[in-house]
Amino acid sequence: MKYDTENFSMEIDVKEKEQLEKLYADLGMDLNMAVRLFFEESLSKNSIPLNINLKQVLNNQARNEALSPNLKSFRSADELMNELEH
Repeated sequence: MKYDTENFSMEIDVKEKEQLEKLYADLGMDLNMAVRLFFEESLSKNSIPLNINLKQVLNNQARNEALSPNLKSFRSADELMNELEH
């Protein structure tokens, strides 16, 4: 049976892609197959096939904030307290 297909592309961090390719190779598949399985499972379950909860979302937000180049740092607790008071 011939399927009507269309190409799909996305941007991904180079190092993450390499890590994912190794992970999926260890599982006996390539990145393309892993994405296809994700999509098929999404359609089968009519949802995102991941266990996403608020704690994970908040942890990711906190990590992103902590890694932000705009994060202000303090040399001492007193300096922090002075900043908080103003």
